[in-house]
Amino acid sequence: MAKLLDYKCVYSEFKGLLKIDPEKYGLKVPELYQNAEDMVKTVLATRDEGGDPLLRLPIDTIALAENIGATVIYDTSTTGPRKNIDVVSSVKEVLDLPPADPTRGRMAEIMKGIRLLKEKGEEPVFAIHGLFDTLNGLIDMQKIIMEFAMDPALMQAVSDRIRNDIVTVCLAAEEAGARLITYSDGSGGINVIGPRFAKKVVECFLYPLMKELDEKLAPGTKVQMCPKSGFMLTGCDKADFKEVEEDKDEMWFENVLSAPEVRFTGTICNRELGTKKGGRLFYIELR
Repeated sequence: MAKLLDYKCVYSEFKGLLKIDPEKYGLKVPELYQNAEDMVKTVLATRDEGGDPLLRLPIDTIALAENIGATVIYDTSTTGPRKNIDVVSSVKEVLDLPPADPTRGRMAEIMKGIRLLKEKGEEPVFAIHGLFDTLNGLIDMQKIIMEFAMDPALMQAVSDRIRNDIVTVCLAAEEAGARLITYSDGSGGINVIGPRFAKKVVECFLYPLMKELDEKLAPGTKVQMCPKSGFMLTGCDKADFKEVEEDKDEMWFENVLSAPEVRFTGTICNRELGTKKGGRLFYIELR
């Protein structure tokens, strides 16, 4: 039996979403979060200035929640787009929200941005957030935990619904040109929800989500999980760590994209995918 461990986040100190001076590139906040052309300029400028080498869209964390009904504050704050108010009073009401639609609103602009990057010969990356990050954009976190704990059937129903939303936008991002998807769910880490609840999340949401992505994504598309999620899968005996040799001269994400045996990774932070580790490439294989 594997041991359920947490991954200590080394990037917990938030210093703002933007790593560039928007005015230097003729960009404006918050517009650069909202339209495809400005998103593309932003991620290219960030890479060129030595920031994130991955051309990752969306830049913020609330895009999926917004797509299914969250109200979002857009201003000049360094925190970027964020939840305005709770749009539902109970988790059960999430089931009545419209399903994810990649052709609607800002999500459509994100997909357009991925296509624009692909047309430029770049390697766009799609960033998706998990169950709790998404729900936290709709309702208070304490209500989520409380209602899930009291009603396991509701937890499963909502997990299934959010899983369907995530799969929908991931498939759309793949079609638009993304071969790498990064997944994280900071609000659902063991340090937040505890090990006992984490096991329930793996059973009803995380493992079924990754199994479905494995079945539906094209063979060459990779999913990079935050290690908090990767360790939850291996700690619950739902996956195993594997390793393969990597090219020391390539960045970590380039090795992942070129390794045919790799579908899932989750031993390295999403923010370190542009580093050159060298030696062995560790990845995750679902059971």
